Amino acid sequence: MKKGRHDLKFGYEYSRSSISQIFNRGFRGKLQFDSLDDFIAGIPNTSIFHSTQASGDTNRNTLENSHGGCFPDSIRMARNFTLNLGVRYDYFGIVQEKHGPRAGIAVTGRRKTY
Repeated sequence: MKKGRHDLKFGYEYSRSSISQIFNRGFRGKLQFDSLDDFIAGIPNTSIFHSTQASGDTNRNTLENSHGGCFPDSIRMARNFTLNLGVRYDYFGIVQEKHGPRAGIAVTGRRKTY
């Protein structure tokens, strides 16, 4: 919109970011051996902390809705000089799980006052 020396504009942007990831580290199992001789013999350390296999659903579907708005203005100060000014605001939404949260923290108990 031009008005005198001003050329006012406005803009809006909406963006939805969606990521689907599978975190399957350790799902094919992890074996740890105490020595080279144990490795050659095929005898893994059977402690729960050394030889494990993960399980569960690791598919993550996260999404985020973002919005942005701007109001730029070009002011023609002289025939060979233009001043460009503007205001922009961006809101980056909260990252969410598509099927609800996978983990959470529950805080219980009373707060003590002294």
